[in-house]
Amino acid sequence: MLEKHLSFSDSISFYGGYDNAQRTVMGSCIYELEPEDYPIKKLCFKFRKTDKLSHRDFLGSLMGLGIERDCVGDILVGEGYAAVFVKDEIAPYIDSQLSKVGRVGVTLIDEKDCRLSFTPETEIKSVIVSSMRLDVIVAALTNLSRGKTSELIVSGKVFVNYSECKNTSLILKENDILTIRGNGKFIVKEQSGTTKKGRIKINIVHYR
Repeated sequence: MLEKHLSFSDSISFYGGYDNAQRTVMGSCIYELEPEDYPIKKLCFKFRKTDKLSHRDFLGSLMGLGIERDCVGDILVGEGYAAVFVKDEIAPYIDSQLSKVGRVGVTLIDEKDCRLSFTPETEIKSVIVSSMRLDVIVAALTNLSRGKTSELIVSGKVFVNYSECKNTSLILKENDILTIRGNGKFIVKEQSGTTKKGRIKINIVHYR
């Protein structure tokens, strides 16, 4: 599955199995595609609430089955439930092979029985920055030094509007989507003013 890019023409669309998915399939068509048109299958798993499983646990088990990373989309994990979005061609294989994640037994269930919210939790962060440069805002969100932030960006771990961005001096705009590996997804919202020293106050939505 691909990181989506929002600058394509209207004939190009992206979907990852649910709204605001990060890993998506690109569709190109002369008419508007519906969710069911995309070759995506949602697999829902149940496990004991006392067992604490993570995104990394599920991804590691899938890779252990010999599945390529590009065939796996978002993995959402909650208390006792998980949803894994995959290309539909490999869903039967996962169904037949995945019974344990690490040492924890998991059971494939009907998606209507999956008590997992697909509405992401968000919070509003207010940051004060000297400019709207990518490296400045990433530094504010990660609490890293400018040097470490530049390394993070240049190493390909920062995405703007779902496309890898290594341009540290890129100027971000309102509603730009910023994804920082290891820190999550953010949306740059409105500027809320300036300080007496001329620094910019920005509201940023953080998808937790």
